[in-house]
Amino acid sequence: MKKVIRITEGQLKNIIENQIQQLKEENVRQITQEEIEYFNYLNELRDSGETNMYGAGSYLERDFSLDRQNARKILTTWMENFNEDGYSEDTIIKEK
Repeated sequence: MKKVIRITEGQLKNIIENQIQQLKEENVRQITQEEIEYFNYLNELRDSGETNMYGAGSYLERDFSLDRQNARKILTTWMENFNEDGYSEDTIIKEK
């Protein structure tokens, strides 16, 4: 049985404002289009079993013409935000 909870417009506004503040404090942001491409690529690479994911930076370097530093940063961000279901423009990621 579903429960119905009634809240006022003011209560809803407070809930939303609190959520926004919490997100700001947690240092999160919306994923970029570039990151969607990288992260979905990394998911596919992981699923293929072709490499241990700690070695996946070299695949990013090769397949996306990235330097080592950027490839490692992307890989680390992917690992910290792993989602086996994939990524879309609605994805929120956490940054250190």
